[in-house]
Amino acid sequence: MREVADLWSARTADELHRILVLHPPIRRSADADEAFALLQKHHETEPSTSAVTAILLVTDLRWRGGVGDLVRRIAESDILDEEQLDLLTRTFLAADEAVYWQLPDEWLGDEVIVVVIDEDHDVSAVSEEESVPDGPTVVRREVAPPLRRWAAAHAARRDSGAWGPVLARARALDARRGAAVAAGLLDAIDSLVPQVQELLVTEAIQWPDQAVRRLGLARIAEQQGPEAAYALAKDDPNARIRAWADSLMSPSPAAERPTAAGSQRRVAPRDDAPEPPTLF
Repeated sequence: MREVADLWSARTADELHRILVLHPPIRRSADADEAFALLQKHHETEPSTSAVTAILLVTDLRWRGGVGDLVRRIAESDILDEEQLDLLTRTFLAADEAVYWQLPDEWLGDEVIVVVIDEDHDVSAVSEEESVPDGPTVVRREVAPPLRRWAAAHAARRDSGAWGPVLARARALDARRGAAVAAGLLDAIDSLVPQVQELLVTEAIQWPDQAVRRLGLARIAEQQGPEAAYALAKDDPNARIRAWADSLMSPSPAAERPTAAGSQRRVAPRDDAPEPPTLF
């Protein structure tokens, strides 16, 4: 309750930014409603701060479980314009592990020079007496995979020629982050020309991450039929994909219904059966 009170009692966007950056999270939530409502609240009075507020909210561990939903809601709203959304897209795609946000100078008093947030998001202050590096004071904000996935999809939908650099970025990142970017391209595949769609699906079914392969195989099942997807997936090294492939060839439960004895039989329609009612 103290954390909720602190977040909602922030009178300005700057006060909210201080809480998000300097107060370690007490709780974790998959509900994006609170974070989106905080953004709306400060956008109404300080719209010029909304891009910074959005970046700090989506990179905050408090709402890590719902960050994919949160970034989509922000993008679908009118809080950020297209230029600001493009900025978020470039930021999340360009980041290696994290983005670094520079603290405003007015946050730093005479006795404290630097605020450090390490990889575990523990906060510590470095005093004047300690040796500190030259340069601006920054905090590390990790970019979660759902942010990269959204950014890749947004980039491809905004510019049909962006898929090449985005795919190259996916290959350059580590396995987990690269898979998120590749998945984002597949999310936006319908906005691309057929030749590019085919290339991306070919890339996907050979991708090291099983989740990306599954997306590519699902696209093949949709476009070419379950038999084509089964032929490619039945010998996949991942057990879940093999089980999914088997499910493609399993008979539909509606096609065959078990009798009381557990056997299968087809029931012929009776000649005197009443006609089914018409709906219109």
